[in-house]
Amino acid sequence: MASMTLSGRGLFKTDCHLLCLLECVEVSSGVDMAIQFHPDRGDVLICDFSDFKAPEMTKRRPVVVLSPKRRHGPDVVTVVPLSTTPPNPQQIWHCKLSLALPDPYSALTHWVKGDMVYSVALRRLNLFKLGKDDSGKRQYEYVSLTPEQLADVEQCVLNGLGFYEEAKRIRLAEAKSC
Repeated sequence: MASMTLSGRGLFKTDCHLLCLLECVEVSSGVDMAIQFHPDRGDVLICDFSDFKAPEMTKRRPVVVLSPKRRHGPDVVTVVPLSTTPPNPQQIWHCKLSLALPDPYSALTHWVKGDMVYSVALRRLNLFKLGKDDSGKRQYEYVSLTPEQLADVEQCVLNGLGFYEEAKRIRLAEAKSC
């Protein structure tokens, strides 16, 4: 897992991300502002599902970005939610990730809910807020999965969508390449 702390309007992943971050953070009012850039595959963000209805997700929770980065097009991102509650019973569309996320998502283990894939607007997505530094600038943590973790998530999602044979084919191909 890659992680870096952002201080106010400090350095970000790339110059493009930095320019977008300058536009996405409301510094003075204390209001949560959504990201204005399309995140990369494997990025872990907070998604606000609060106006969805059960049995859909219905609260703020971490998500993994599945869709590729888009420079142009709709401001929509495909994500899969994470939960700190172990599934009961555990299914082939659940997988366990070890992530060090900031509070209130700081559990050591997170479960991918591979059967609950969503396409959401950028306005629902936020970075992890850490608070403010001594000068009053907001601090953020950027979290991204390792390629191995992203591959595990993709397997869970394929299983959750019922693409069992495709998931099996990919696992076999990966095993042969090792």
